[in-house]
Amino acid sequence: YYNFLRLGRAGYREIMINLQETARFLAAAIKDTGHFELISDDSGLPLVCFRLNTERAYSVFDVSDHLRARGWIVPAYTLAPNAEHIAVLRIVVREGLSRDMAELLVDDINRTIEHFDSVYGGVTTPTRHKSRQRRKTRAAC
Repeated sequence: YYNFLRLGRAGYREIMINLQETARFLAAAIKDTGHFELISDDSGLPLVCFRLNTERAYSVFDVSDHLRARGWIVPAYTLAPNAEHIAVLRIVVREGLSRDMAELLVDDINRTIEHFDSVYGGVTTPTRHKSRQRRKTRAAC
């Protein structure tokens, strides 16, 4: 609200357009890796929600932990009741996330998948209606 008052409608609109463009870039780049299925659509919110597109020996919780070790906060969680078998990663694009930083994030996501695929051997089976047990993650302060 403060930014809206300070920047006015035109200034705030420009910021939101830039955030949405960065979110679109991230969504396309993450999809282009071939490792993820997008859950979110281009609904106007600057966020990207996605999951692994195949069953693997590691989970989105492992991906989130590995990205956190590289300095990124990309939370992983299961969806609401009746969809808790779906575990996702979510990136909320905020004003401080530039296009250059988004490219670095995609590079780190690719490195993370390459790391886990080399350690665990990659894809096991397609992810379809298979229940996963949620793994608790440490809270970060």
